[in-house]
Amino acid sequence: MQNKYFINFIHGYFNSLHDFTLSENYHLHTFLVAKQAGYNKFICIVKGGCQLMKQDLNLKVLQKNGIEILILDYKNILNFILILFKYSFLAIFKKTLFYFNSHEIITYFAIIFVKIFSVWQIKNIFMAHTQSQRSTEFKNKVQDFIFYFVDRIRLNNFAEQKFLENRNIDSKELFIVPLVVDNNIFKKTNFDYENRHDLVYFGQITKKKNLNIILRALRMLLDENVKYKNLKLNIIGKIGQDYDLERDLIDLDLQENVVKYGFVKQDEKLNKLLNSFLISVNSSKDEGQCLTVFESAMSGCALCLPKIMSFVEIFQDKALFHNANDAKKLVENILFFLENRNIIPEQNEKSILMIEKEYDRNTIEEKMKELFRF
Repeated sequence: MQNKYFINFIHGYFNSLHDFTLSENYHLHTFLVAKQAGYNKFICIVKGGCQLMKQDLNLKVLQKNGIEILILDYKNILNFILILFKYSFLAIFKKTLFYFNSHEIITYFAIIFVKIFSVWQIKNIFMAHTQSQRSTEFKNKVQDFIFYFVDRIRLNNFAEQKFLENRNIDSKELFIVPLVVDNNIFKKTNFDYENRHDLVYFGQITKKKNLNIILRALRMLLDENVKYKNLKLNIIGKIGQDYDLERDLIDLDLQENVVKYGFVKQDEKLNKLLNSFLISVNSSKDEGQCLTVFESAMSGCALCLPKIMSFVEIFQDKALFHNANDAKKLVENILFFLENRNIIPEQNEKSILMIEKEYDRNTIEEKMKELFRF
C-alpha cells in the first residue's frame, strides 16, 4: 500500500483542548477523519504547546484507532525551514496533504514555502475561519494573495463563502465544513425555564471578546430597572492576560452582580451549570464558529449575540442581535427575554434541532472526508 501523508500545521496548542472530546478537538479530530479518507502517515508540526499536545489523552484514543502521530516542535526559524523543506521534497514523490488553520504570518509563510518547494506537487487546505467584514482592505488583500497558494479553503458557513466569492475567490475551492458540536455532553432535556435565572457569558475572556460591553450593559440594566437589581452575570472561562476583568468590575461597581467560575471542564457538570441560566450573552467583535454559543443553546439558554457574520448567518431568528459595541441594544435584548420568557422554549427548540441536524459528528465527518480527498 502506498503511503499517503497527512500533515497538520498548528500554531498554538492550548491546555483547554485537553477537556474537549475528540470530536470537538478541532486539531486532533482531523487526524481521525484523515485516516477515514485514506491517509496512513500522520505528522503534526506545532508552534507553541507541543508538550501540552503530547499530554492530551485524546492521543490514546487515536492510537486505539491505529493512528500514530509524529509530533514535531520547531525551536527556531532555521529548524522550521528544514522541517518544511523535508516534507515539501517528500511531496514530490509521495501523496501529501498539508492542513493549515491559523491566520498568522508564520502560517502564511509555511503555505507559500511548501507549495513552491514541492514544485506545486503538494496539496493543501487552509481553514479560513473568522472571516470578517471588519478586516482592513490590506489584510483582505494579503489573504487573497495567500489563497493563490491554497488548493481548498475550509469555511464555517455560507456567509463566509459569499464574502470570499465577492472577493473573486474561486467557489470550487470553497468547502463549508463547520466544527462538530458534541451532543453526547450537551444533551437535550426537559428544561425547567421557570427556575432558570440570570445571565451567562461562556468562553475565553480576552480583549477581543469584548466582555466590557456586556459588563456595561449589565450596569445600565441594573441602574434603569429596580426589579432586576439582583440579576447576576455568571462568567465561565479562563481569563486571558490581555484583559483586566477585575478592574472593569471595580470601575462599574459590579462585584456583587458577577460570579466567576473560571475554567470548567467539558462534562456533565458544565451542562448542569449552563442549564441553570436563562440567557447566554456574547459581544465578540469576531468569531469563527464559537462552540460555546452552540453549547449554550444546546443547554437551553436564550441567545443574545453580536451582529457578526458567523452568528447572523447561523442563528437568524433563533437569537436576538446587537452591534458588538452597542451596550444599549444589548440591554434591550436582555430585557426582552427577561420579560417574555414564554418565547424562549420555542426559539431554543429551533436552535437544538438545527444543531442536531447540521453539526453532529457523522454529518461533519462525511463533509471532512470529501474535503480531504484529492
